[in-house]
Amino acid sequence: MFKIDTELLNELFDLLNQNMKFLILRNHQGLPESNNAKDVDILIPSDIKPCQINSIIKEVSASLHASIIWINELDYLSGFVLARQNKNGQVIYAKLDFFYGLKWRGVEFINSSHLLSECIQVKNYYIPAPGHEALIHVLNGALYGKSINKKYKHLIQQGYFEHSLQFKELLASSGLNFLNDEVNELLANDTNDKQPVSILAFRSKLIKVLIKEQFSFGLIGAFLKSARTEYITRRKFGYLLSFSGPDGAGKSSIMESVLEFFQLTGICKQEVAHHFLPVGIPPLHRLLKFNKKLSKQNYTQPYSEKPVGKISSVIRFIYYVLAFIFAKYKYLKPQFKQNEVVVFDRYYPDLIADPTRARLSLNRKVLANVFPRVAAIPDVALIFVAEPHILIERKGELSGDKAKKLVAEYKGICSDKNYTLLENNGSLSQGLSVCFSLLFEVLNMKNIKKLK
Repeated sequence: MFKIDTELLNELFDLLNQNMKFLILRNHQGLPESNNAKDVDILIPSDIKPCQINSIIKEVSASLHASIIWINELDYLSGFVLARQNKNGQVIYAKLDFFYGLKWRGVEFINSSHLLSECIQVKNYYIPAPGHEALIHVLNGALYGKSINKKYKHLIQQGYFEHSLQFKELLASSGLNFLNDEVNELLANDTNDKQPVSILAFRSKLIKVLIKEQFSFGLIGAFLKSARTEYITRRKFGYLLSFSGPDGAGKSSIMESVLEFFQLTGICKQEVAHHFLPVGIPPLHRLLKFNKKLSKQNYTQPYSEKPVGKISSVIRFIYYVLAFIFAKYKYLKPQFKQNEVVVFDRYYPDLIADPTRARLSLNRKVLANVFPRVAAIPDVALIFVAEPHILIERKGELSGDKAKKLVAEYKGICSDKNYTLLENNGSLSQGLSVCFSLLFEVLNMKNIKKLK
């Protein structure tokens, strides 16, 4: 259903060739037709400004009518996911990370100019020399992963032992000659191909040498910039997508494919979508075991129950208010800080449009004013509806009058510009196509505004 956008990668590589030196850091085998990793990591000169990369990304996306659905602006890289649907309705995409030199906490740990000057051309892009790629994996593993990924152990051993001159020359130009003997000993003694190689032994020494060699006011500024990104900028990261609508609107089937897509790109870590509240926060009826009347209500068929009283409604309302606040700070903000896409299959728009489902007998205006103030607000809130007779065909529980009322209520909340209406009267494939188009369009508009 999803595949790499070969045309987009080719156009991107052609544009980069016209504007700057670059190389694909790792996992370049098979590009641009295929990729054995979630993203394409591209090294560019450290003096390139993010605005230059932003301009190239906007040019490529405009040329191919692709949407920028995710951005990740850090002090040392700019990341993007571009996606579109081809003429067959298939979603094609590319996840791209542009590294401004190779840095850790503001410290450049490899001489990127040396890497770029001796890179090897493959088709219309470039890759590191084998000995250089080996060192990249060693140092990147030491600083970021604290171990050598077993996926790269063969490449490291081959690069180090068969292209030792390249490895040593890059070490020298990066001021890291002391590492040669330690890497040699590490690789010579390791015979287990199934486990990551621990390189903590010289990690602290590596960090001390890097700081000592590069210490300056510029380094202090780079470190402060890195700290600002980690502790301030990341507060604005993350994306929340919610899927709401009456039973029978077809949202869950479509949402599962959307979740699969975002998992594939590596920007969503959820195994399943949240339902009203994050997994880990129990629904109210599970907390009310002491109240047999409440705990025994049929929550799978909410419209078969009698309306609840005001006291019960207020208790439920207070619970949801507190739960939304707790969820935002305990569960969602940590995910947003990692710039993840978070997906909800039903969220507070459902409580506003259809309070009966949650056993709430309160004025909708109260719910509409309070819930968006306390809960994390979706970046895209899709509201699924279908013709009443289609809802009844898909969900036998609904009566004709109830189906009409639900459609009217869900359409009614779409007068709020924060909600996007999706009328899902056709097949699953048609609904998927419309859903991806709306998602990509809304996310693209939001991200274009963020790019400088």
